[in-house]
Amino acid sequence: MLKKQITSTLQEKFGFHKEVILSEGKNYRSLNKGLPRDHVSQEYLELNKIYIEDAHRWAVDSQIVSHAERMGNRLVGIVGTNKAHGIHLFSLTSFDRAFVRGVSLKPNQAVVRYGTTATLAGGILPLLKVGVANSLIYHNIGEEDEVKFESRGEPLRYARYTKEFFESTGITIV
Repeated sequence: MLKKQITSTLQEKFGFHKEVILSEGKNYRSLNKGLPRDHVSQEYLELNKIYIEDAHRWAVDSQIVSHAERMGNRLVGIVGTNKAHGIHLFSLTSFDRAFVRGVSLKPNQAVVRYGTTATLAGGILPLLKVGVANSLIYHNIGEEDEVKFESRGEPLRYARYTKEFFESTGITIV
């Protein structure tokens, strides 16, 4: 009972949704029990604040989006972590896809470019690996000409993806 009260307080104060889900016995496995690996339940998406919707409904930083569009990338999502909010996710160009061809991905993962106000100041769009169904992001720790992602992901507080991007990861909502 005390654990439930503490996690409820954390959720109200800081938005820690993962702890609340786990304390109630609802996690990825329990909510998607009996489903194939490439399927997720609607309840799991709602509890993890994963939204699938049109990009025109999002509040975006127009400077970040216009910078990415000039480089040939298209907005496919916005995510936030405890450390950073408003991380804009962009599709890969054909050059990017050839560059990351050797990266091993699980069925629910995708490699994207991301932009924030800090990356905009530097004029760059670094690579990021996104675990779409399990709400994790992995930063690139490789050198300039190397793609190597962290082994431990950073949990997301929320995620908004376009339907096309979500479906491109091979995940089906049931």
